[in-house]
Amino acid sequence: MIANHLEALNHCPAKRQTLNDTVEMNGLSDKVYIPEDGETITL
Repeated sequence: MIANHLEALNHCPAKRQTLNDTVEMNGLSDKVYIPEDGETITL
């Protein structure tokens, strides 16, 4: 999963660090990618 639009929209107040901490706590770091602002991903 690629998490995007973090902290970008009023209806999506999820903070990147909070999501990252939750992903790590649940052992999902190998399944979730949280790109940096402006990062481009080629699939």
